[in-house]
Amino acid sequence: MTSQNTKPPGPGFGEGHTGQYITLAESLRQAAEAMEADMAYLDKNGLTTSSASLRIEGRCATITVLSAALCECVANTVLASCSPPAEFEKAQRERMPRKWSHVIPATLNCAPPSDEVTRELWQLYETRNSIVHSKATVFSAGEKVHIQGNDPQWIHLTPNAARKFVTLPLRVSTSIPSTAGLVYHSISSSLRERQPRLPRVHVDEVLAALELLPPAQRRTVRTALDRLDAAAC
Repeated sequence: MTSQNTKPPGPGFGEGHTGQYITLAESLRQAAEAMEADMAYLDKNGLTTSSASLRIEGRCATITVLSAALCECVANTVLASCSPPAEFEKAQRERMPRKWSHVIPATLNCAPPSDEVTRELWQLYETRNSIVHSKATVFSAGEKVHIQGNDPQWIHLTPNAARKFVTLPLRVSTSIPSTAGLVYHSISSSLRERQPRLPRVHVDEVLAALELLPPAQRRTVRTALDRLDAAAC
């Protein structure tokens, strides 16, 4: 597991932490890029998501679980680095969204995430639970519901919802104050470095949309996009 050498922001703080969140961030990036590649293929060939519904649903479910795990891991890393052991034992029992909206702000004396980000955290948390603790709806004779499962919670799990979940760990991490020391810098830089990039097909679409530019400017744009594409590999 990757180890981060972090200097604590003050006495009583942890002096370093393992980098589970780096592995999770990389896994989330790969899952997001796989979904975008699938969506680009469907779009390029004039197909709808219904033609690959199971594949897209699987991509979205994977993104949801990984994003929730990453948000939880980052919150726990911050709290473990900035709390005495007894306080951390209590804090880690809180549900993930409350760690961000209440526990971290109280621990670090900082502002909580915005209301919009907090709502998205709860949506992520509840959707993740509906996947990890999935319960099927069971019917009796005459299509009468015998046991109601939690499958209706999956209805909103679309590629657009998944895209928001992909960026949520980075967006919520902006509420970590710089006073948290190098734990702030290491988490922020690790998440930013692992944001997903668009598949190559989108680069071609952007270039096609810039045909009105003079040839010299089009070459400049292509060179810049190629450089960004190579750097992200």
